[in-house]
Amino acid sequence: MQRRILIIDDHDDLATSLNEVFSVVGHNVMVLENREDAILAEDLHDFDLVITDLDVESVGANFEQQGDECLPDVSLAHAGEHVKAFKICASNFRRDEFDEEELKNLVATVLDYKIRYVDTEQVVKDLHEN
Repeated sequence: MQRRILIIDDHDDLATSLNEVFSVVGHNVMVLENREDAILAEDLHDFDLVITDLDVESVGANFEQQGDECLPDVSLAHAGEHVKAFKICASNFRRDEFDEEELKNLVATVLDYKIRYVDTEQVVKDLHEN
């Protein structure tokens, strides 16, 4: 089944590769470069899958979550702290329309490409994930 997939990637570590692989199998993919553009997208809830890979260098005192659970919340970061926010969200998961195996395959593809293009040994050697 064709899915609407939103990829938000501020450094294009992942977006181009995922766009290619998902488009080839017939999914409708949109790529945005930042969280702010995604928040402003009026059709955010129409996407079946949202994938974010964002770096936040500094969080201002007035940063707010702005209410969408599919976008990373970096409001707990301290000013000047570097935050790497990666998230996969099946925003419109409906069991009657979204087979669990299909979701598992989509997530596996994302994680496979993340390991290849983002989580290289040099990048993750001193990284601690929570």
